[in-house]
Amino acid sequence: MYSILIKASALKELKKLPEKDQGKVIQTIHQLELYPRPIGSKKLKGSEHRWRMRIGDYRILYELTTDRKIVELFRILHRKDAYR
Repeated sequence: MYSILIKASALKELKKLPEKDQGKVIQTIHQLELYPRPIGSKKLKGSEHRWRMRIGDYRILYELTTDRKIVELFRILHRKDAYR
């Protein structure tokens, strides 16, 4: 089982989401504890440890450290802003 770390910036972005979307995102975050690379997740280009997970119009961007079993969320954004 992986540990989930949420950076302050990602937590702030999560709180800004509409309530209906917050629930979906929180469920997905909990699933990352068991499956850090679920079906639909993609590795970000140009980085060895960074991944993204799609939840509707939102993206969770996270860094995966497999040797220490840590998933660190660093951004939770609308898809139009996620890759800037």
